[in-house]
Amino acid sequence: MRIVYVLVIVTLFSGCAVKPTTVEQTYDGLRVGLNKNTDDVYRLVDNRKNVVSNTKSTNKILTFSFYSHTLPSTCYTVIDEDGNKLFENNKGFRITSVNDYYLTVEQKKSYQSQYDQTLANHNHYDSAYDRAKKTMEAHRLFNGRTCDLPPMGKIPPKPISICGGYSQCQKLVSDSCLADLAAAETCAAALSKADLHSSFPSVGCGAVVSIAKTGSYGLGAAALDAITGMVDENAKQQFNSGNYTESFFSAVFSVGIRYFRLKDCKEDLLEAAYSPIRRWESQKSYIQDKPYRLQNACVTLIKTHNSTLNSLENLAALKTGLATKIQALSDQIREKRKTSSEPVSCKM
Repeated sequence: MRIVYVLVIVTLFSGCAVKPTTVEQTYDGLRVGLNKNTDDVYRLVDNRKNVVSNTKSTNKILTFSFYSHTLPSTCYTVIDEDGNKLFENNKGFRITSVNDYYLTVEQKKSYQSQYDQTLANHNHYDSAYDRAKKTMEAHRLFNGRTCDLPPMGKIPPKPISICGGYSQCQKLVSDSCLADLAAAETCAAALSKADLHSSFPSVGCGAVVSIAKTGSYGLGAAALDAITGMVDENAKQQFNSGNYTESFFSAVFSVGIRYFRLKDCKEDLLEAAYSPIRRWESQKSYIQDKPYRLQNACVTLIKTHNSTLNSLENLAALKTGLATKIQALSDQIREKRKTSSEPVSCKM
């Protein structure tokens, strides 16, 4: 008789126990259906016994909500206030829906960020394209498709000079300066017979030749001729005194002065003779190249217009593609919020 009472009591207690009837994972957690209502608090714990969520039943449903990502590989189970497991046989669940939902949300955020940046770039290039189009169409050489070549300006006549080209000028200048030097030396040699100080023939002959050639005789040239004459006088006196070494070095120095005088003569005369031609050639080249420079400036505007249009079209295509992806992910998110599925079982 006692055995019968014990069996009846066990049966009554087991019939009153709270047991799970259903289990499903949602986008934000886990729902467990119960066979009866209860006021007990239940906890969702992971395999390390960390409490993830607490809840009470509502209409015989335990709803555990997650506030962050969950690892799909982690095993969870439900325990009551006393730490007893709600599911038998150490049964647990891997909740993959929350992680999947958050990954979809993050992916949408990433695409949305790209879309916003693409939209900003598109607006920038849209304004740049309008400016490029207006500038190109306003250019006087633009004919609606390409750029015309404008007529070339009038080239001024070539200036009159003693020479035609640079090489010819060099030769004429060299010959002229050598002739001047020879004339000055001949003059100085003739005057030296008058037993004058060498500086007087040097300066005097230099002045005669220079004035006859250019109409002027500068202080610089006069000073150089004076120095040359004094060096020649010193060489002559040293030679007459038997100081041949001193006389030799004075003569070498005199030759050096004449060399630099000849060099200066060539440079000055070449500049005077060729500079008008050089300026004319530069002006001629500028006038001849100007039509092509103007046409190239117009062509550059076309290239800028086309490049900006190409960038604008690429951004528009990218914007459309991103909008399509965002819409697809939004649809997935709405669907995930409405649906549920059975979690994968695991052992705790």
